[in-house]
Amino acid sequence: MLLAGGTTATIMASIPALKLHAAETSSETKQIKITELPIYSSPVNEVKFEYVEEEIGSFRSAISEVRKSVWSYLDSVKDTTDSLKQKYETGKAHTTELITYIQDDPAILPRAGVITVAGLGGIVAGYKGGILRKVVLSSSAMAAAAALCYPKEAVALTNDIYNITYDAVKPLWEDSSAAVEEKVKQTKEVLNEKKNEVKEKIASKPVDKSLMDMGQSKEEDKDMYTTRGS
Repeated sequence: MLLAGGTTATIMASIPALKLHAAETSSETKQIKITELPIYSSPVNEVKFEYVEEEIGSFRSAISEVRKSVWSYLDSVKDTTDSLKQKYETGKAHTTELITYIQDDPAILPRAGVITVAGLGGIVAGYKGGILRKVVLSSSAMAAAAALCYPKEAVALTNDIYNITYDAVKPLWEDSSAAVEEKVKQTKEVLNEKKNEVKEKIASKPVDKSLMDMGQSKEEDKDMYTTRGS
């Protein structure tokens, strides 16, 4: 602004200075998330727990001791049983493999060797017995080995032997059944004849008429009985 005398003067408006102060809170608050809120309210009184040992009866104690003894014994023999089981599985696998090899091998020598060894084993088993015992055992062993080496042929041979035996025994059974039926028929005929003879004897024998008059055996006793039923 220009003033008189060519002087200039600057007039500054008086602006009041404002100061902002944060309102003091009486107590500080802590913000928490909704997920942090407790689901259940906290108990007013503190709960105390006391451990009470269970009283075990004599019967239960005895069962527990037996169980512990059994488990300790099983643990002690576990290594032995595992070893035996492993040996059994190994032997079973080798035996199955050997049988498969013998049955599938087209050569005759392996099978003949097995049958021969089985026969010798039967002779050794019946060494202390007589000749009959040796023959029976060796024959049975060779038959079992042959059935093992030739399973299909063994089944077919067994069926053939069964059919031959059945055909041989069937007539005997039928003849015996027919003989039994014939004997039963003859017995019935004899009984019927005896029955007819008895009837003829009864019919031919004269009957005493005094026994047919309601019990009166004498003429003077006739009035003592009634004849209403006659």
